[in-house]
Amino acid sequence: MKCLNCGEKMDKRIVKLNDDYFETLNDQKISMYFCDNCGESFFDTDEFNELVKKNMYNLNKDKEEISKDKIFEVREKYNLSQKEMSLILGRSISLVSKLENGERKLVGTLRDIYTDYFFQGKILDFVEKYKDDIPNEDYNNIVRKIKLNKNNVKYKENISLENGMNFIEDNIDNFISREEMECEECLTAA
Repeated sequence: MKCLNCGEKMDKRIVKLNDDYFETLNDQKISMYFCDNCGESFFDTDEFNELVKKNMYNLNKDKEEISKDKIFEVREKYNLSQKEMSLILGRSISLVSKLENGERKLVGTLRDIYTDYFFQGKILDFVEKYKDDIPNEDYNNIVRKIKLNKNNVKYKENISLENGMNFIEDNIDNFISREEMECEECLTAA
C-alpha cells in the first residue's frame, strides 16, 4: 500500500488496538500501515469494520437473555441428569440447578458453550472435545444417551460408518440375529 500523504510504500504490521479506538476492542489485533518517509499510519478499514461488527454482535448476543426453560430443555432433550450435565460443563450440580431454575443467568463462557454447541445440536462435539475431563464410565453413559436420543437429528442424518460400527459394538447384546428370530424356540418363547 502507498502512503496517502506522500505516495511512498508503507510497511504493514499487525498491532493490538488500545483505548484510542474503542475500549471494547482492546487487545484485538489489526493490520496497520506505517510510512517511514512522512510518519503517517493507517489501519485497514475493512478489517476494522469487521472487528466492530463482530464486537457489536457479541455485545448484543450477551444482552439477549436466555430463558431457564431453554437451558432446561437441552438437558431434557438428551435425557441427561444434572450430574451428567455438570460433568459435561465442568461445573457444579448446584450451578446447573440454579441455571435451570433461573437463579443464575447464562453468561460468559457457559453462554458461549450453550449457544455455540448445545443450542446448535452439537452437544456430542463438545463432549468429545472435553472427554478427558469426564470420568470414563460417566463419559460412556453420556455419549450413549446423546447417540440414542431420537431428537438428535444431526446424529441420525450424519452418522458415519465408524460411528455406526461403534454403536453396534456398544449395543451388540441388544441385537438379535436373523437366525435367532426365525428359530422355533424363539418364536414359541415370544
